Amino acid sequence: MYVADDNLTTTTATGDDKITSAEAATLGSKFDSIYPVETGLLGYEYGGDSSKTSTYGGYDADPKICIFVYDLFNDSATTIASRSGTLGFFWSKDEYDAESFTADGVAYKSNQAEMFYIDSAFTDDYPEYIYSTLAHEFQHMIQYNKKVKEQNLNASGTTWYNEMMSMMTEEVIGKKLGFNESGLPWNARASLLAGCYDWYGLTDFSSTISYSIAYGFGTYLLHNYGGAALLAAMESNDTVGTASVLSAVNSVNSSSYTFADLAKTYGKALLFGVKGSSYNLPSGIPTFYSDTCSSSTYPLATNHNIESVSNYLAGLGQVQYATNQYYEVPSGAKGITIYPLSYTFALPAYTSSVFSDDSWQNINADGSGDGNFSVTLTKPSSSNVSMYLVVR
Repeated sequence: MYVADDNLTTTTATGDDKITSAEAATLGSKFDSIYPVETGLLGYEYGGDSSKTSTYGGYDADPKICIFVYDLFNDSATTIASRSGTLGFFWSKDEYDAESFTADGVAYKSNQAEMFYIDSAFTDDYPEYIYSTLAHEFQHMIQYNKKVKEQNLNASGTTWYNEMMSMMTEEVIGKKLGFNESGLPWNARASLLAGCYDWYGLTDFSSTISYSIAYGFGTYLLHNYGGAALLAAMESNDTVGTASVLSAVNSVNSSSYTFADLAKTYGKALLFGVKGSSYNLPSGIPTFYSDTCSSSTYPLATNHNIESVSNYLAGLGQVQYATNQYYEVPSGAKGITIYPLSYTFALPAYTSSVFSDDSWQNINADGSGDGNFSVTLTKPSSSNVSMYLVVR
């Protein structure tokens, strides 16, 4: 464990974006508890497997992981609201033999060690998030070894998959070790997921919102298709991205799903997978909280009720989606955003969007009229788009 001199302090006050030696020791202790559990499930980082004597110890000939804590992206110089939001990162450039090297015309320096980086400001203010981040960044390190070092797979364009797996790992390892729920990814990601679930496709990765979308899909996979066994199968198979997800889902479940199948049932989970719902739902509706894929070894979180999540867009006022076109989510609204019928946009791949109209609500609720109601649908012009009329 290393802490930059500028970010080390002897005082215990929060808000100074520095940590004490005791806090650094706590981080080390947390990671020591994570290491055997995570490697037992997912496998080892480069140099971590003692049975491989030729590489044991890795690039620095030391089986311990280096964790360097400092002020990432100058967060301490800004207000909390304007911070970069980067809690930590793993960078594979440190796993090069040469101290300095050039790749694609860019010069790099390698620390020649298995290491990742943690932000001092967030460690100071939000330690529970950082404990979970340790498991997150370690998954990146393990995946780099399993997919790139050992199998020479091309992982370009699969950031969504790698980040999704790190957040799935946070949930599985965090629940196993009893980490505080406040630091686990549902607490951090669910509000953005509810508000912006369809802003990017499941296989896109463009912004902070993409983390929430990736985790929403990842926790849905965990709770419906195999739990920790599914996560382990994704890490160990010989593919990445959608191919890895499908290989793992179908091998664990003895099924033959397509990725489109998974995306469609994920849409059902967003709309109907609500805990304690009064709706008379058909059986088999996927949820984010089912414990049928839990095990005594690796339990899953059961507090994932999308209907009770505060919608990120609620209270922001009007949100512009096109020239002179706006929609608004009512202040205090919970659950996923449901758009007005006038809302038009390019639907990202593997994404579901939900629309409704005030005139469709509470039909004949006051006893007047005969309860009849007519809706006319126009079939999408693209065969790649499916439309459903949902009545609840």
